[in-house]
Amino acid sequence: MARKPKQNPSFFKVLIGDFVNKLRIPPAFVKNFQGNVPTNFTLKSNSGRSWRVTVQNTEGSYFFCGGWSNFVEDQGLDSGDFVVFYLVGKSSFDCVIYGPTGCGKKIVLKTKRKRGRPKKSNEVTPSEAGASSFQKATRVSPGCRITRAPARRVINVGQQIVVVSEAISKHPSFTVVLKKYQKFSVVVPSSFAREAGLAEKRSTVIKDPKGRMWPLGISVGSRQVRLSAGWTKFRLENRLVAGDTLLFQYIRGTGNAIHVQIVGKAGYGNSGR
Repeated sequence: MARKPKQNPSFFKVLIGDFVNKLRIPPAFVKNFQGNVPTNFTLKSNSGRSWRVTVQNTEGSYFFCGGWSNFVEDQGLDSGDFVVFYLVGKSSFDCVIYGPTGCGKKIVLKTKRKRGRPKKSNEVTPSEAGASSFQKATRVSPGCRITRAPARRVINVGQQIVVVSEAISKHPSFTVVLKKYQKFSVVVPSSFAREAGLAEKRSTVIKDPKGRMWPLGISVGSRQVRLSAGWTKFRLENRLVAGDTLLFQYIRGTGNAIHVQIVGKAGYGNSGR
């Protein structure tokens, strides 16, 4: 029997509070480094560009600090967005960004530097991005730059840090914070329904975190598409309650199945009202 391929360690963070200046790495995720946390990380976006950020240890908690605010600014991150971090190698993260709607966020990067202009110390070229920064730094890491965050809209999506098992950067996906009225059906964003071709189907199959397959009926209205018949059984068997956060992912080329992951549990800032 073939072995299941090893998944890259990953976590996600909902951007709330003072996320512009620094971002805490989940303590549970830090354990992956077995006591030897790199002093620098490279953050890579879907655009192919990379940013170098330093890590600050404050009373046993580790934060993305120096260079992080540049990443936030260049990616146009807002409160209510959340970012999934996939560890690649020892000191690089592939980053996937979602907006408050739960769908992938379209990022408009700033114009690249003019020729001859020196690059910032924390911006990494593609060739440098492949190099490991795991070795200890030979100079003192720069401190966190303090900037004033613009007024931003906060959406409560929850604050639990979890491991997401599958790469999602190349596939249509969305998140749902379950509400009490979603016991019997759940609405699918129109963009996702279009990508997955749900409006032309009468049924689909969803795959839960344990790999089990669940047939669901599709209800198509004049303005929305719902996953309906079979949803209640799926919800009960997976012990889903109001306030849980689900990630729905359509992986092209794998048939009709929609992959569902539980990425946040009720009680971590989700009211589910």
